[in-house]
Amino acid sequence: MLRRLRERAGNPRMLHVGTSATVASDGDRAARRQAAADVATKLFGVAVPPENVVDETLRRAIQVPSPTTAEGLRAAVDAPLPAETSSAFSGDPLAAWVEETFGVELEDSRLIRRRPITFAGGVGRLSEASGLPVAACSEKLRSLLALGNRLRTEAGEPVFAFRLHQFLAAGGTVYATWESSATGFLGLEGEYYAPHGGDRLLYPLVFCRECGQEYYLVARSERDGGRVTPRLPFLDDENEDAQVKPGYLAMQEEDLWSDADVSELPDFWFEYRRGNPCLKQAYQAHVPVRLSVRPDNGVAERGAPSSVEGWFQPQPFLLCLRCGAAYDRTERNDFRKLTRLSHTCRSTATTLVNSSAIVQLREDPQVPTEARKVLSFTDNRQDASLQAGHFNDFILVALVRAALFRAHRCWTTPTSLRPSSGLSRSTRAPTPSHLPHSGQGGGRTKTPCRGSWSIGSTRTCGAAGASSSPIWSSADC
Repeated sequence: MLRRLRERAGNPRMLHVGTSATVASDGDRAARRQAAADVATKLFGVAVPPENVVDETLRRAIQVPSPTTAEGLRAAVDAPLPAETSSAFSGDPLAAWVEETFGVELEDSRLIRRRPITFAGGVGRLSEASGLPVAACSEKLRSLLALGNRLRTEAGEPVFAFRLHQFLAAGGTVYATWESSATGFLGLEGEYYAPHGGDRLLYPLVFCRECGQEYYLVARSERDGGRVTPRLPFLDDENEDAQVKPGYLAMQEEDLWSDADVSELPDFWFEYRRGNPCLKQAYQAHVPVRLSVRPDNGVAERGAPSSVEGWFQPQPFLLCLRCGAAYDRTERNDFRKLTRLSHTCRSTATTLVNSSAIVQLREDPQVPTEARKVLSFTDNRQDASLQAGHFNDFILVALVRAALFRAHRCWTTPTSLRPSSGLSRSTRAPTPSHLPHSGQGGGRTKTPCRGSWSIGSTRTCGAAGASSSPIWSSADC
């Protein structure tokens, strides 16, 4: 665009001015200016000499020198915190040491930014230089940095406006033992056995994308009386042994499923013969099977000591036992049905991280009201547009769920909700084909999860769904 503008203007002496929030940090000052000039030359299409690069000029916030001896540094650490004024803080020797350690350094008689270090690294340097315990140095540094961040200069900026860099990486797979939630073990390390000895196996967990119900990734063997072993944390794990069935195991908790629920399998799993519903042969192998499994992977008799009951389903995953989400046999890819702990899209992760930051800012009384916001940068217009749409959709979903929660809470008194709203505790959608991934027909008609309601003919799950009916306001309660 700049090159086209220069060509249209016909002015060969047009000046180009650019700014960058990212500066080169390798080499001396001349090398850094040369690197910036090279980038500007490629960007603008004209020669930009290094002497035309204007780098930043820094000045100290603390006006006293840093202690140079161990005795002076120990005295600075043992001394009480300075008074909560800018003048007192700018005259504190320990604050001068903090500024030189974390903030600036001299290069050819000029102040430049020091390479960032971790807080733990700074504590270690202070402890080593002063000879004081690490705990005492850590507590003093925290207090001093917090005080410097609260104090303001004449320009209204923090005296120590330190920045915290947090790199968010995708999580891994969560592993759990086949035990009740009260006694079981959860971890992120992909080991075969649970720590602290014993023969308890660790199974990878996956979660239903609709309601969050957890499932253990297992391989069921018919040898030696039946064994249930962990399989690799991949939803598309291939199996070459005909006597081993890869599948999913759900723990029997809170009346998750029962043998009587077979009649509540999805409608499209059945066909009618002489007017009577019969389960299709292709789906007979996918009916949940009750198993009693010991933590050491052995299949035991029902009610055997140390065993926990669960429901086994072979791969591919066709039915969630909690919310009733059903899938056709042609949908063999389980990735769109189940998710691991780390399978989160970038837009979703950004929305949740920023929402969590906003909530914490609102709960922090030390943050001014006008500062309780998050500023995000992106270098792509399409990414920005996608993220904005994701934020808007997230807000709408949150408003719908808040309205449902409000209605649920107002139900404490039978007369607190207007009968004309059409809400009933007993009415359920017999064929919830509107739900995502509901397949060719209906699913279960009993309560899919806690907080499930029906508005008109639409089933609404407080954990994963939204109603298409008008949402009532608090005035209806």
